[in-house]
Amino acid sequence: MKGVYNFVAPERICQNSFVRKVAKHFGCWIHFHVPAFLLKLIMGESSELLLKGQNVVPKRLIESGFKYIAPRVDDFLRKPDISTVKNVDLRRYVGKWYEVARFDNRFEKGLIMTTANYSLADDRYIKIENAGVEKKTGKYRNAHGKAVVSKSNGSRLRVSFVPFIYSDYNILELDETSYSYAVIGSNSYKYLWILSRSPHLEDEVKQLLLNKLEKRGYDISQLLWMK
Repeated sequence: MKGVYNFVAPERICQNSFVRKVAKHFGCWIHFHVPAFLLKLIMGESSELLLKGQNVVPKRLIESGFKYIAPRVDDFLRKPDISTVKNVDLRRYVGKWYEVARFDNRFEKGLIMTTANYSLADDRYIKIENAGVEKKTGKYRNAHGKAVVSKSNGSRLRVSFVPFIYSDYNILELDETSYSYAVIGSNSYKYLWILSRSPHLEDEVKQLLLNKLEKRGYDISQLLWMK
């Protein structure tokens, strides 16, 4: 490939449609419109870039055989498959899990050597202790919470570390033979954890899970791997 290429998506879509699709995806129902005259007043002639656009077509890129992962906005905004496993024996599931990888989140920011310890309180409740070490200070941190098991599906739980505030805990993948690994997600694509009974996953198992997550629509490049 030589020369100049228009590195843009093949779908041509107006700003109004684009914003509406993004707003719907993130559940934002309040829309604000900036009048054209205001943009002209602030930006002058350069406001034409926003008001009229450039209508660029990636003709040479497509002819070169370039393959798009998400050629349309709808493809790009498609939410991952968050369906859970069918059968979970919680008596086998409880115990200590090592966090092998995760999507970074504010609750575990800067934590390494993270673990989760589960114990059955009764048929509906699970006690939780999450623990980890601050990478910068070496300080040990832990948090205690509980999980409520769904009556209809044992692979969907509601987890709480603060009274009356619950988050989704969905068991997406599970080694149903020996319960040696699990993948946890939520009703949002922003959270993901790969758990293992041992601190390290075998490369074959790791690749198996990555393939499954990619098929589900997760961006596996965002995974933060624990040492």
